[in-house]
Amino acid sequence: MTSRPALSRRSLLCNAPLALLAGFAMPASHSSPLPKFEAIRARVGGRVGLYVLDTNTGRSIGMDEGSRYAMASTFKLMLAALILQQVDAKRFSLQQTVRFEPSDSVTYSPVVSLYTDQRQISLETLCRAAVEVSDNTAANLLLKLAGGPAAFTQFMRTLGDRETRLDRFELELNSNLPGDVRDTTTARAMVTSMQEVLTRNVRREDSRALLTKWLVAASTGLRRIRSGLPPSWRAGDKTGTGSNGAVNDVAILWPPARQPILAAVYMSESTAGTEALNAAHAQIGRLIAQSLA
Repeated sequence: MTSRPALSRRSLLCNAPLALLAGFAMPASHSSPLPKFEAIRARVGGRVGLYVLDTNTGRSIGMDEGSRYAMASTFKLMLAALILQQVDAKRFSLQQTVRFEPSDSVTYSPVVSLYTDQRQISLETLCRAAVEVSDNTAANLLLKLAGGPAAFTQFMRTLGDRETRLDRFELELNSNLPGDVRDTTTARAMVTSMQEVLTRNVRREDSRALLTKWLVAASTGLRRIRSGLPPSWRAGDKTGTGSNGAVNDVAILWPPARQPILAAVYMSESTAGTEALNAAHAQIGRLIAQSLA
């Protein structure tokens, strides 16, 4: 897990036949951005796994995209998708209230803490809190309601994702111990699952729109991928930050008049500070825009 990853140039080679089948050839004007991504990884140290999919053309870019990384709070995007699936199935209503006790509270819960005296909060508010501001108590309450980490993992399997797994609750899932497969995903698996819940008809259209709305309104990633995009682009994202250099971001990006680009960037084991890693995310966002615009 801690060895230096090989630059996965073969990801582009493997995707080339699929590109031809899709009816396009990679434009000659697009030089490979992989050396520039690798330069960012070399500068910040540790490991960086990224996968970017242009849903408009089918073109993808990957670097160490098949290695496992701790999700940290990026799992909350898919947790909200799971809750919305259960809302679609009439198991829950977004208007229903969820009761909780003060003992349920964990560190960093800016929304749920406002409801401590009432000891109840609406399901929709919990989803918004988990996605938009990464409220940890909100995520735990949602996860318990959905059936726990095992139910989350099973949901990912229904999307065709054989890699992503959740094993613990907040805050333990952020430990990011070397070689620990708990609470991990791969950049490719996360993007593929994002494509299912954000762009395909596996959810009701209004549920997909609501999830997208929460991502766009999210405030925790304003200094990560989306901060490197051109002003004309629209974006939504979900960040994750944990121990041992886990500074992550998964995003949906809309170039003007185009179908979205999906991106997952996972970092681990860097000793650089959060601000330096945020800046690396912003640079990656600029490279995505330059490569796929």
